[in-house]
Amino acid sequence: MQQAFPLYKLMILEMLNKANFPLTNSQITEFLVTYNYVTYFEVQQTFSELSASGLIIMEQIHHSTRYSLTEEGEQTLSYYRHMLPDSFIENTQSYFQKNKIKLRNTNSVIAGYMPSSNGDYVVQCRIMEKGRSIFDMTMPAPTTEIAEQMCFNFEKKQAELYSHILLELTGGQ
Repeated sequence: MQQAFPLYKLMILEMLNKANFPLTNSQITEFLVTYNYVTYFEVQQTFSELSASGLIIMEQIHHSTRYSLTEEGEQTLSYYRHMLPDSFIENTQSYFQKNKIKLRNTNSVIAGYMPSSNGDYVVQCRIMEKGRSIFDMTMPAPTTEIAEQMCFNFEKKQAELYSHILLELTGGQ
């Protein structure tokens, strides 16, 4: 079993490299499990190992974990990429050709909350484009239920909210 982990590591590194933007735990896991490359538990173990070795960066946002490739991860992948099976390369190329826009859109809207020091919650809503924040808003919420509702509504209505705020701030210009 332990001998297979290096290949699993390369598969995750290759997916992050192909995407060129952070992917969620569930996006990577779904692909690898659907194509029977790994089991759920094997991929979770591999995430831990890659993160601990500094090859990927893990970012926890609300109920989602996103991963991105580090420079060390890119170097490792370039050195060992030849070990990846051709079928994996073909499957990832096909997957990203079909799903890249959907994956990017899913990962470009981020909403989460955390407890604040005064007993309420801080809700952060962000829209990312090409790896940089183009909209970032932080506001208080009195309860977890309201914080969760705010996050849900932002993710659902982010385009309308962003457009409305931009129009208001620019005076309709």
